[in-house]
Amino acid sequence: MTDEEISRRLRLGRREALAVRDCLRALVREGELLSDSNFRYGTAEQFGAKRGVISANERGFAFFLPDDGSGDLFLPRRSLNGALHGDTYSPSM
Repeated sequence: MTDEEISRRLRLGRREALAVRDCLRALVREGELLSDSNFRYGTAEQFGAKRGVISANERGFAFFLPDDGSGDLFLPRRSLNGALHGDTYSPSM
């Protein structure tokens, strides 16, 4: 859910809604929650986030190797966002 949807369901006023938004953003910064490009918030489990490592090569692309042994995920150069070979991703949840 977005912060607006949460505030609407809780029937919050503007000031309280802004406080909820600030709290959600802080939880994302701390790694307790995740947020997608549509500003929806949820746990790592709700988003299907996985723990794993980046395996990059000299041609610029890489693979994400999930720790759970599920299939590798191809990552084109434009999707790496500065990630390097050996970097790990570990959602908090």
